[in-house]
Amino acid sequence: MNRDGLSSRVSRTIIECELISRGDKLVCGISGGPDSVCMVHILTDWRRELGFEMVLAHVNYHTRGDDSDLDEDLCRKLATDLGIDMHVRAVDQEELILLKNGNFQRDARHLRYEFFARLLADIGCNKIATGHTADDVAETSLMHYVRGAGISGIGGIYPTNGNLIRPLIDCYRDEIISYLSEKRITYRIDSSNLESKYLRNRVRNQLIPLLSENYNSRVVRAIARTAHIAQATGEFLEKHVDRLWKDSVSSSRLGKILIDVRAFTSGDKILRYELIRKAYNLLLGEDNHRTSLDLELIESADRLTASEVGRRADLNSGISIERGSDQLVIFRNDVTEVCERVDVPGITRLEDFSLEVLSEICDFDGEIAKSSDCWDVQLDFDRLTPPFLLRTFRDGDRVRLLNSPGSRKLSNILIDRKIPRSLRSEIPILTAADEIVWVVGVGIADRAKLTAQTEKVLKLHAKSSVIQE
Repeated sequence: MNRDGLSSRVSRTIIECELISRGDKLVCGISGGPDSVCMVHILTDWRRELGFEMVLAHVNYHTRGDDSDLDEDLCRKLATDLGIDMHVRAVDQEELILLKNGNFQRDARHLRYEFFARLLADIGCNKIATGHTADDVAETSLMHYVRGAGISGIGGIYPTNGNLIRPLIDCYRDEIISYLSEKRITYRIDSSNLESKYLRNRVRNQLIPLLSENYNSRVVRAIARTAHIAQATGEFLEKHVDRLWKDSVSSSRLGKILIDVRAFTSGDKILRYELIRKAYNLLLGEDNHRTSLDLELIESADRLTASEVGRRADLNSGISIERGSDQLVIFRNDVTEVCERVDVPGITRLEDFSLEVLSEICDFDGEIAKSSDCWDVQLDFDRLTPPFLLRTFRDGDRVRLLNSPGSRKLSNILIDRKIPRSLRSEIPILTAADEIVWVVGVGIADRAKLTAQTEKVLKLHAKSSVIQE
């Protein structure tokens, strides 16, 4: 592949995928390997015509002794030869120990992108460019496929992701090597890419050669084309999933995802499956590299729409789904207990509950208001002992609600109200001297009610910025 052909294809990708706009300033990640070196050379050729600026950014992990320093030296020389500013992040020994004791590839990637993101802010750049190629697309697609990913996962790596762009996404590695050879451009090979302990390396060095030798000599191109089709299909599905999400999904106070069953079941099966996958990945957050949600688990989650209230399904990685009375609740199992002091009198904002509690103390006027609004209550202040704390549900909680015949387990009360177990941690509970006096949205304790002997009234009003049902 001659220079003009490869360079023109990169410029076409940049224009068609709208990767770079005139006036952009790029942080170009460079390792010293062939892909990133090629990207820097081609972008340098186009920067004046396309009207953008660029700097180089390199991370030296110091994992390969002198070889790591030689990688850095090459990158610095390239920056000098091309007249481009260079920024280097050197990993110290303490950081290296932490990287080696964890998932090195994942944690090193996080460190690298944190460095790039910091550069964006520090030197006024707005995009990050990396040297991912069509081979990376094929490898990622294959990795996701064997793990059981959905259509968007089979799409592999996309041309852009937020402010991250991949100008070489339509170029193959063998073409890049030919380009560098023809231009006599020096690059380095990272020997750690040959290690078989990482899945990507095994896919690249074992699985793809096996498929190429025995099934299709151009298997990388075939997989990359399929990934491209999957990307387009995924984008089409995403628009419809977003519409279903808007109609059926809300967030709970503590981050659980609530799916309205009636609106959810109005969607086609594939849209329901993709919505569950989206919710699952959203709850996993940065941990979504650990596993993919396979079809069997998605089907078990979808079947809950026809199950009785309280049924659950495990979705792996600490994520579960539960059938409520008219909703599905997808949640993390590792719920953190919340306990915060409430100012009495005063205004207390409780971020974990997305709640604001207004409290005031006033004289009792002798009139006991009858109200069914359990978010706006009045308590006998003289019968309460500070401190006032708002906390989450605990196993074993008991309370005698207003005008109830006796004390009951709060869990049983919530069952009667058809509140699923997964949402019990959403119920704010006010205690006075460790005794429950108000279950917000449910009712007050009988012992805290106003009576003819009441002198001071504690008025409480809770406002939720998320849901109030």
